[in-house]
Amino acid sequence: MLVSHFPSNTWIHLVWNVERVGNQVHYISLTVGRQTYTIDTYYAAEPNWTQQEIDIAFQMDGNYAQQPYNVWLDEVNLLAH
Repeated sequence: MLVSHFPSNTWIHLVWNVERVGNQVHYISLTVGRQTYTIDTYYAAEPNWTQQEIDIAFQMDGNYAQQPYNVWLDEVNLLAH
């Protein structure tokens, strides 16, 4: 499988399209730049989750050698309709 990496020093616009369906979350699609990928996957709610809020998290993982690198994250929004 050919893997395309995001270009360096370039802003990449990501949009997750999700919805709540009963006690599940439906991941509908992911848009990266101008390309939309269909996800269409459902996950059940966490059974022991006690929090009332939802948040956004960003995780940076290293490569096999844990070489340092930089990432800029800006203008993150969570919209509920």
